[in-house]
Amino acid sequence: MYSKGWGFAGGGAASMAVCAMLLLPGCKVIDAPESIEELMIFGFMHADEEEEGYGTAFLTNLLPEIDANTEDLEAGYRVNSLTADDIRASLEDPDGIDDDVDITGVSTRTIHQSSMADVVWALSFPDTTQVFDATIVFELGDHTDRDCFLLRACIDYTYSAHRVLDLGILGQATQDFSGSFRWVTAEDGTEGALWRTTSPRPAETTSDIMSVHQQYSMDVLFDNGDGSSSRMSAIWIDATLGEEGDIPDSFLVNTSVKQLQDAAGDVDLFITENRDKDPDTIQTDAGAEEKGCSTVSRAGTYPSAIWLGVVGLLIGLRRR
Repeated sequence: MYSKGWGFAGGGAASMAVCAMLLLPGCKVIDAPESIEELMIFGFMHADEEEEGYGTAFLTNLLPEIDANTEDLEAGYRVNSLTADDIRASLEDPDGIDDDVDITGVSTRTIHQSSMADVVWALSFPDTTQVFDATIVFELGDHTDRDCFLLRACIDYTYSAHRVLDLGILGQATQDFSGSFRWVTAEDGTEGALWRTTSPRPAETTSDIMSVHQQYSMDVLFDNGDGSSSRMSAIWIDATLGEEGDIPDSFLVNTSVKQLQDAAGDVDLFITENRDKDPDTIQTDAGAEEKGCSTVSRAGTYPSAIWLGVVGLLIGLRRR
């Protein structure tokens, strides 16, 4: 189940729902698809649309599908491919996307023991080296006002970033990407948050074992009504492993779902330890080591929330 909550400060979401039902002049009615697979691609393509109707239609159609497919979603499954047109629709600069791009993804639902607002606070934290152990460098680039967004006085928060990830035996991966968060409201008043990331350019890796050509993700968050929240995730990664690059679908799904569940635990722990602190006082493990302090790692796995975990990199493999 999911809970209804606050309304965006501008009051536009509720009026959009009424407007859509009454078909008033000047209102744009958005028809969203009904299957989860198609919906996640629809949400990915329209995550930053200024027209609120897209987010309303997306969340309105997605929530009952999640309720009807709870067991399957928790187990995870392959989802429809992102095509070149899907990707271009999500990018400000779509040049360089090959016409034959077709990236199969993985989708799952994970449960956070924290509220949606707290999870969004953690996922949008300005330095994710403080949230995930696998992120060893994170440099925030151009960005809008995060505080305004978290206070729900602004409907979205967008940013660009540069990061370096520790992939264990596979070395390190360096990547530039863009992200966007947006508050949305379903027609019944249920509140949610969308998070999309796009990285259309190849990552630089220190190993020849694997190449990452491009990757994308779409997340939908909403409260469950009991203090916890749900996170519906879809990941599309275009990568090759070795000469063949063939990985059994069952292995991809099972391992990526476990990575996402582990990452949810990392986020919840970070929230528990730091939510009430002044952001300037939150210390990274690296900072503690520089001061000669002992540290305890928050995670034994590489979090797929960063979308470049060791196993997460294998999702969406295709022959090139």
